[in-house]
Amino acid sequence: MQTLLTHSPSLMTPVKTQQEAAIVAPKGALNAETVLAFNQQLNHAVLSSRHSSLVVDLQDVDGLDSSGVMALVGAFRLAQTANKRFLLCSVSQSVRMILELTRLDQVLEIIESPVG
Repeated sequence: MQTLLTHSPSLMTPVKTQQEAAIVAPKGALNAETVLAFNQQLNHAVLSSRHSSLVVDLQDVDGLDSSGVMALVGAFRLAQTANKRFLLCSVSQSVRMILELTRLDQVLEIIESPVG
């Protein structure tokens, strides 16, 4: 398993690459200040030919604004275009509420814990 790290002032995003899935695990808030680095990691993971799916582990995410939502939607669309599976896991109650209000919980695949 390989781990890559991207660092911005308030976001550390590890990407763990397993045989079939890349796991992106952001920390802190996904907002306008942190979304650029997060979006780059998502796009890199989706476009990598080393795996067939992307899991976004939201366990350590304590906030999500419209910028974070748009990053998730953009990565989901990119994954669809690339014929890759896109999943969210370990979603906190506050983030789940945002996903429910935007009805993204009906579009995005949400699982309880990371695969593998």
